[in-house]
Amino acid sequence: MFGARSHMSNNIIEFIPSTEWANLQDMPSTASSNVPEWFRSAAPHFYNGVGYHDIVKVNKDMLKNGGEWSSTFKHCLPFVDAMTCGYMLTVPADILVINNNGKPYMKWNTTDTLVDTQPADVLANSFPVPSDCYSVVFRWTSEWKVKTNTGYSCIYTHPFNRPDLPFYTLSGIVDTDRHPNSIFIPFFLKNNFEGIIEAGTPIAQIIPFKRESWESKKGAVDKISKFSSNLVKKHMVSTYRKLYWSKKSYK
Repeated sequence: MFGARSHMSNNIIEFIPSTEWANLQDMPSTASSNVPEWFRSAAPHFYNGVGYHDIVKVNKDMLKNGGEWSSTFKHCLPFVDAMTCGYMLTVPADILVINNNGKPYMKWNTTDTLVDTQPADVLANSFPVPSDCYSVVFRWTSEWKVKTNTGYSCIYTHPFNRPDLPFYTLSGIVDTDRHPNSIFIPFFLKNNFEGIIEAGTPIAQIIPFKRESWESKKGAVDKISKFSSNLVKKHMVSTYRKLYWSKKSYK
């Protein structure tokens, strides 16, 4: 029978379990499926200290009480695109965190090692440790090898726009088309946190990209920028989405 041709992407990222236990787990999933509840429940409009999901209602209240309403980060697609791009590596089991007389204590029930540490010398007495974190360099022990097509690498970084997480994952780039193993991912633990880092918590965002060479140059003065503000205000909301945004797809 005749039918539409299915579209198959040539851009493949493969997550390969490096242990039998990893093979029993869910593989890293899309970042868009790991956005936090505070993001999902946030209102797209805000006025007078109250969130609104209805643009008509917020304007009615504004006309009655004065002032101006505003759009929230829910309407900021550059913000949303950052949170939802690529894939997310998550912690495979609960990790208990306790401040033990000023020193971090971490415990989990699985036999596999979830976190280890690096010698303090790795900081070379020069790396700026975040002021709200222990100075210990921890490492997530990922059990997933990442493989991409030739010419593609991956950025590993702290989940974008997630200052609420009780740790800070450092960023790195791995040539995943060539590197043969899973990797360790360094992070700092926040010193004001005690509790459980629950299984499924995002710990690192993985973003594949094509390796290319770039050159920079200085452009001419933009003489129309002062007039273009009217264009970006053409729509009541979501002008960027309607006029400029390109959809990104990660599956």
